[in-house]
Amino acid sequence: MQIEHAPFYEAVRTIAERSGIPVVETAESTHLSKRDVLNQQIRDLLYHAAQFFRQSLTQTQNALGYFKDRGVTEASIDRFQLGFCLGGKQLIDHIRSKKPEPEALEKSGLFFTGKSGELLPKFWDRVTFPIADARGIVRGFGGRILDDRSDSAKYINSEDSPVFNKRFLLYGFHLAKAAIQKSKSVIIMEGYMDVIMAHQYGFHMAVGSMGTALTKEQVTTIKGMVETVYLAFDNDAAGQTAIEKSIELLSQEGIATRILSMPKKDPADTLLAVGEAGFQALIENALPILVFKFQRAKNRVSQNRIEDVPKILDEVLPLLRLERDPIIQNHYIQNFARELKISEELIVAKLKNILYSARSRHSYNLSKEKKNKYELAEEALLFFVATDVALRTEIFENLAASQFSNPDNRALVSAILDVAGTDLNLVEQIADPILQKKLQYILVKGEADRLTDQKADWPQYVAIISEQDRNDRIEIIKKEIKALETRGEESKIDALMQELKTLYK
Repeated sequence: MQIEHAPFYEAVRTIAERSGIPVVETAESTHLSKRDVLNQQIRDLLYHAAQFFRQSLTQTQNALGYFKDRGVTEASIDRFQLGFCLGGKQLIDHIRSKKPEPEALEKSGLFFTGKSGELLPKFWDRVTFPIADARGIVRGFGGRILDDRSDSAKYINSEDSPVFNKRFLLYGFHLAKAAIQKSKSVIIMEGYMDVIMAHQYGFHMAVGSMGTALTKEQVTTIKGMVETVYLAFDNDAAGQTAIEKSIELLSQEGIATRILSMPKKDPADTLLAVGEAGFQALIENALPILVFKFQRAKNRVSQNRIEDVPKILDEVLPLLRLERDPIIQNHYIQNFARELKISEELIVAKLKNILYSARSRHSYNLSKEKKNKYELAEEALLFFVATDVALRTEIFENLAASQFSNPDNRALVSAILDVAGTDLNLVEQIADPILQKKLQYILVKGEADRLTDQKADWPQYVAIISEQDRNDRIEIIKKEIKALETRGEESKIDALMQELKTLYK
C-alpha cells in the first residue's frame, strides 16, 4: 500500500478503514489535523532550505574546501545533501518567496531575531547537514563552523520544534536502514562526519547519535531490526562516558553490543588512517560490553591493592547479572578471577549477593500496598493453586503462567508447577527463600480474606487476568505501530491492525 509519506494518523486511519475498524472523528482529531497542516508547512520550508543550502555550497569555495580537506567526496556530498548557509538575507528572501504562513516560518527553526528585529539565518556561515527521518524527510539541520579558531560553538543543531526532536532521530538512518536490515547490525557513531565517512568507505549500516549518548527513543528505533550494535564513539573522555551511558540502555534491552577501539580521535579520522580493511578489523575485534567495562574499571584503580578489587567487581557484576547464558557467565567469572588473582568462588558469592539484593528491594511489606484488581486476582489464583491440587490442574488448563503480569508471581507459578503438595508442605518445597516468603504471605492473607469460600469463583479471576493480558497486548501493539512508523515501515502495520481488531471484539 502506498502510504510511505503519509503522516502517522493518516496511515493508521487508512489501514483501519481497510481493516473494517470504525474511525471516529472528534474535536481532538480536528485539532490534530490543523497541527499536521502546520507540520507539513514546516517540513516544506525545511526542504526548500536544504535545496538552497545545497546550491549555495556549490558556489562557495571555502565551504567546498572544508569537505575536501576532510576527505569527503562529491558522491558523499550528494548522498547526504550537504550544504552551506550563506550569511545575509539570501535565505530569508528565498524562503519568503515560497509565501509561508508566519507560524510555520517562526517554528521552522531556520532563523533567529537579530538586535534590530530582522530575521537572521541560524546556521549563518556554517556547512549544513540535513537531519532526516526514516522516510528521508528533512526534520532539521546540524551546522558546523568553517574556522575552528572562532569563538562560536563548533557544532549547533536545530532546536526542538513541532517536527524536530533529536532524541527520536538517528543521523543517516534513512540511508542506512536497508543495510541495517540486511546485516542485522548497526554501527552507532557520534558525529555527522563520522557517519558520512563510514558510508563513503562502504559501511552503510552506520548512523549517528548526533553528539550524545544514545537515547531510549533511538534504541527503540533500532530494536527489533538488529542482533548486534557496534559503538564507534570518539576516543576521548566524553566519548567514553557516552559509551558507558549507551551500553547501560542497550544492556537493559538485551541487545548484544560491542565497542570499537579508535586508534585516532574519532571514527572519521580513523577511517582515513586505516581504510576499509583496517576499520573492518576494528569491527571484528570490537570488545564485548563486559570486557570494555572491566578494562575501564581496572584503569580507574590501582591493581596492586586488594581493596580496589571490590570496586572493579562492583562495576562489572551488575552487567554480568544480566547475562542469561550460564556458559558465557561462567567464562567471564573465570577471566575476571584470573585477571584479579582471586578465586572464582569469591566472584560467584558476590554475584549471588547482587542477585539476592536486587530481588530483596521488592521486600514484602505488602499489608501497606495498594493493589489493583489484576494484582488481587493473581494472588487469589495463587492461593487457589497452592491449596487445591485439583484446582491447580483446572486453572492452568485455562491460564498460562506467562499471563501473570507480576514477575514474582510468574516465578512463583513456575515454582509451584515444578513440585507437588499444598499449603505449608508446598512452602517447604520452594527452594527460593524470596518466593517462600511470598507464598507464606499469600496463604496467610488468603485465609484472612476467606478465599477458601470463593474457590468456585476462580473463572472470574481468570477472566480478569485474561483482560489484563489482552490490554497489555493492545499497548504493546500500539508501541510497535509507533516504532514501525518511526522507522518508516508502515507496510508492516497492517497485520498489527488486524490483531487489534480481533482484540477489540
